[in-house]
Amino acid sequence: MRRSSQDSTFSAYVWLSYDIRSVLRTQLPANVSIGYGGGTFGGIQKLDGINTGQKTGKEQIRFTYSQFVTHTPWQFLMGL
Repeated sequence: MRRSSQDSTFSAYVWLSYDIRSVLRTQLPANVSIGYGGGTFGGIQKLDGINTGQKTGKEQIRFTYSQFVTHTPWQFLMGL
């Protein structure tokens, strides 16, 4: 009988946001953000203790622009 196993899988998430109110000359909060999200790694698969070459891997770069449209909690958000 063959034995299959898989190592643990990990995820990383980093986000940087910058207030651009002064650039837009507005009193309402506005931000641009860039992030690295969903960086999933690890999960190496083995069959009978031998690495099969299969593993978990996924990476995403994200960019958003957010702008409050009034002095209330309502916000417009656009992401790529």
